[in-house]
Amino acid sequence: MAIRTRILIVVVALVAIALSVLDVISYTVVRRSLLSSADTQLQAATSKFRQALSPFSSGVGCYGLPVNSFGTLYYLDGQAAATVTCPSPVSRSPIAHLPAPVVSAARHSSSSVVTSVTSSSGEQYRVVAELTKAERNGGSLYQQTVDVVFVVGEPLAPVDSTLANVALLEVVMSASVLVAVGAIAFFLVQLGLRPLETMSETAGEIAAGDLTRRVDDTDERTEVGRLGASLNVMLTRIEEAFRAKEASETQLRRFVADASHELRTPLTSIRGYAELFKDGRTLSSDDLAAALRRIESESARMSGLVDDLLLLARLDQGRPLREEPVDLSAIARDAATDAGVLAPERQVTFRGTDGLTAVGDDARLRQVMVNLVSNALSHTQAGSPVEILAERAGQTAVLRVVDHGPGVPAFDRVRIFDRFWRADESRQRAKGGAGLGLSIVAAVVAAHHGRVYVEETPGGGATFVVELPVATPEPQRSPEAAGEERSEASPPFATVPSRPPQ
Repeated sequence: MAIRTRILIVVVALVAIALSVLDVISYTVVRRSLLSSADTQLQAATSKFRQALSPFSSGVGCYGLPVNSFGTLYYLDGQAAATVTCPSPVSRSPIAHLPAPVVSAARHSSSSVVTSVTSSSGEQYRVVAELTKAERNGGSLYQQTVDVVFVVGEPLAPVDSTLANVALLEVVMSASVLVAVGAIAFFLVQLGLRPLETMSETAGEIAAGDLTRRVDDTDERTEVGRLGASLNVMLTRIEEAFRAKEASETQLRRFVADASHELRTPLTSIRGYAELFKDGRTLSSDDLAAALRRIESESARMSGLVDDLLLLARLDQGRPLREEPVDLSAIARDAATDAGVLAPERQVTFRGTDGLTAVGDDARLRQVMVNLVSNALSHTQAGSPVEILAERAGQTAVLRVVDHGPGVPAFDRVRIFDRFWRADESRQRAKGGAGLGLSIVAAVVAAHHGRVYVEETPGGGATFVVELPVATPEPQRSPEAAGEERSEASPPFATVPSRPPQ
């Protein structure tokens, strides 16, 4: 069952119950009020009927009494002694006699009995009956006093007619209110559930593949709005996850293709030389030495490539690196010295602050500087100077490798740290390596909670910037404080256990 149907059923049922209770209460109150008015009118007519019946005479005459009312004297045996009626001037029909139980009830009651009874003709009457004494004229010689039951009654037809009209009015009004409440509730439920329907449509479009769709109603003041805002946040995260998955799959495919391309060339060379020896051809000593050198160089190149791939895989897995104080100034200075030895025609200079310390893996951070300096030497013209800077900016250690070569175009700076990426689309090895050096730099720096980026050198060239958090020095403690700490940590008269024999 739909939620709007359940809401409508509950609302209409609750309103119907409330109207039913209200109708019953109002009907009861009106009935009691009408009966109270009828009793008051009946009590007012009692004295007039007493006067009319005082001589035990019967007759017809209203004497200002209510229409269709009557007064009757009954003997104790239930026989009517005298009756005075006030019939309707239209019908002039006589009033039917009431059943005998009314007389019997009055005989055994010490006060008057007021009740509603049904006559022998089926009419409803409101009557008051009481036991009294009356003088009966027995002739000219004597008068006698007898016990009689004095009954005065009037029909309840006006009361019943009024109550029927009240009941009809209540039914009509209740039905009208139920219809109106049902229509209003249906409109309000439709209006309230419209955002949910919109969310359902949005979810369907997203399931069909449109991950950019969002819920429009995000009013934080309403429950549906908060649900929409939460749904938008969830959809954003889902979209980001899908985009990241697609990017990862694309990167993985490119990685596999590039790795296959890089490994295929040395394997092909080694296989070719192996087949040359297998064919049994006679080679000169010079050709044999050249073939062996090529096999050795290609094997070394392939081994280095595999080592780089293994390092990247370990960094991707989040394997922890060594954490120890590392002097970044010394690493940068050593990188400048090594570059000067490898390229004596280059002017490689170092400028920096001594004692610039970070926490990390010394070997990996040295690899970062070696890769950046090698990249600067490989992609700049001969004789171009290279500068290495080490400085501190607040709580960050900044290392810069500045070259004055052709630089890196702005559209290539985003992809320059991707794996197997080269600026040279021809992929000639004479102009670059396998394309993993800068990828290793980015992975190692990220593992040290830092960042690396490239910017343009003033006057032309590229500047690679590495930012790492500096090591926070431990507070110096006085010898007295250190002694107190040792005394608190060690119990008095502590003994050092002897070393067990080997």
